[in-house]
Amino acid sequence: FFLMIRRPPRSTQSRSSAASDVYKRQDGNKSFSAERHCVYFFLVRMKDLKAKTRSIRHYKTLLGGFLFSLANGSANIWGNIIVYIISWLRLYTPKLRLEDFGLAIPFCLILTYSMIAFSTKLASKIGFKLTMYIVTFLFPGLVFLSSFVRHWLLFVLVYCICGLSIMGLGFMVPMYCVWEKYPNMKGTVTGVVASATLISPFFLNYVTYYLVNPHNVSPTIKEKGDTGATGEESVCYFGEDIARNVPGMLRGLAGVLFALCLIGTLLMKPPDKKSFPMY
Repeated sequence: FFLMIRRPPRSTQSRSSAASDVYKRQDGNKSFSAERHCVYFFLVRMKDLKAKTRSIRHYKTLLGGFLFSLANGSANIWGNIIVYIISWLRLYTPKLRLEDFGLAIPFCLILTYSMIAFSTKLASKIGFKLTMYIVTFLFPGLVFLSSFVRHWLLFVLVYCICGLSIMGLGFMVPMYCVWEKYPNMKGTVTGVVASATLISPFFLNYVTYYLVNPHNVSPTIKEKGDTGATGEESVCYFGEDIARNVPGMLRGLAGVLFALCLIGTLLMKPPDKKSFPMY
């Protein structure tokens, strides 16, 4: 929210100030706090955004980009579901520990954000709409497929490497779609779309917790931790009653991601070839 607004100059008395086109001249006996200035400036920017909207398709594209980015932010929930996933995989590999995933996740996130560089290149070759449909079907499909995997290395390959890489291909596509609709307000619409990736964990964490651990059961399996100085036992993993819910959690998560991506893809209008040079 605060990334989309600027703090106005200390004085708005002079019409030569940078805010002269936005703020009305104030009387000398009136003083406004910085917080009220920020709120007023944000409301003016939102009003300007509404005034520059030429048709309902612009609103649809902005909403579609937000929903599509909401699904792309699912990579940020990994830190909350990893304990449940390891507890489930330990049913088939009892010696599996949390430390075994230590290097897998940073590597997968680096790979995911590296694929962003190829996002626009792929879209310029095969089309923005087709790129969005590829991400819509492949990304949730790989999450769904990972619910049937029993070996942890294969799970890392399917969910982390392949799934998150596909997600990276669709990261920049919504940005270019909304930029074409709001060429003079790229900063504002970028903040709206990009904020969805940060809001995503707040929404998807509730979905995953409801599916895997609705009664908020605490972990019950104790093991000696490698990081502890005394080597005392600490609660680390969940029992079989909770671990058996992980496949259903992954399938439910895949359904939510598919719905978000599909609705976002249907709402977004791809950039026009004439107004978008690289397309």
